[in-house]
This record gives sequence, C-alpha cells and structure tokens, in this order.
Amino acid sequence: EPFGLPRAAANRSGPQILFPVSGSTLAMPHQGEALQSLSLDAAGGALPLTWLVNGRRVDSAPFRRQAQWLPDGPGQVRITVIDGTGRAATSAVWLQ
Repeated sequence: EPFGLPRAAANRSGPQILFPVSGSTLAMPHQGEALQSLSLDAAGGALPLTWLVNGRRVDSAPFRRQAQWLPDGPGQVRITVIDGTGRAATSAVWLQ
C-alpha cells in the first residue's frame, strides 16, 4: 500500500485537468473587442472541486467539473484544481 494509504484511497485517482492542456498556447478568447471567459474542465477527483488561476480562487459551482474564468490579459497562466480530499492537478498554459 503506497504511503500507508487505505487501499480504497490508493485506487482512486485525483483530479485531472482536461482543458486547457498543460504546455499549450491558447489564443485569448474574444468576441469582438470584449474578452470572453475560458472554460476550465476537469475529470476525476472527489467533488467539490476548487479552481485557482495564478493562486487566485475562481468563482465556480463546487459540484460541477467545469468552471469559467475571465482572463485579464496575455501571458503565462497556472491553473490548479483541488478536489474535496485535497488532491490537486496543475496546468500551465500561455495565453496570447
């Protein structure tokens, strides 16, 4: 048993960020001149999920696996999702 975890906990995997994929470069989402929100999608992990972008919490419905985040400009962004048991996944992407 890894790290002395109960077998059930060892078999369940933590959350994964499906979008945006770590290492990717994304165009800033626009509609006309206005910035659009970017969809954040996760799979796995125990609900509720908490989303952070560059260390700041994103307002989201805790019992959904998606969130919407409004970018504040281009550059590198670090997206983290934390599940209800404290397991986390991170995705680092560039917005341009």
